[in-house]
Amino acid sequence: DSPLIFGLHTNADLTCRQLEATMMLTALMETQPKDSGSGAGKSADEIVREKAQELFEKTPKDFIEEIFRAQVQKLIGPRGTGDKGMAAPLNIFLFQELQRLQRIILIVRTNMKALVMAIDGTVVMTPDLLEDLNAVYDARVPKKWTHDASGAEISWLMPNLGGWFTGLVDRHELLSTWLDGDRRGMKSYWLAGVTQFPGVLAG
Repeated sequence: DSPLIFGLHTNADLTCRQLEATMMLTALMETQPKDSGSGAGKSADEIVREKAQELFEKTPKDFIEEIFRAQVQKLIGPRGTGDKGMAAPLNIFLFQELQRLQRIILIVRTNMKALVMAIDGTVVMTPDLLEDLNAVYDARVPKKWTHDASGAEISWLMPNLGGWFTGLVDRHELLSTWLDGDRRGMKSYWLAGVTQFPGVLAG
């Protein structure tokens, strides 16, 4: 039936079909055998441990709030104004973006460390960690990286783990360049690389 019959926008049908396709593909990947077919091959746990360790080591360094708060306070505002630091809207926007990205970085680093420890048997393999293990094995993004406990989105969405992690590194580089070089060093702004892009336009 057409979505218009139920008073919905035509895009509702497209969204529904995309969700159904995603759920079907996820179910197919989850039903695949996790063990290696040959005795000489690596087990699923070994593969995931190597990948988790690699992601842990490649996770960008933390943004320490005390440090970047002091850096933002020194940033200038728009030309022709005497605004500086938190008095400039774009600087406030940068500060908030740094806080949001740091939250994601902490989630990724903590999650990958816990996953490695669980595979090694140092900590208990909880249902949540088992779900993360399967996601990494299938090259999917663990749900806790993109949604909080309430189901609200906290980061960007990507169909695969590699693309998502590349986005994390690129966003870290963007904000680091902005923070260290002031707005004078920003020749352009990557709107898709921030969570609240209207803040860039307003600043």
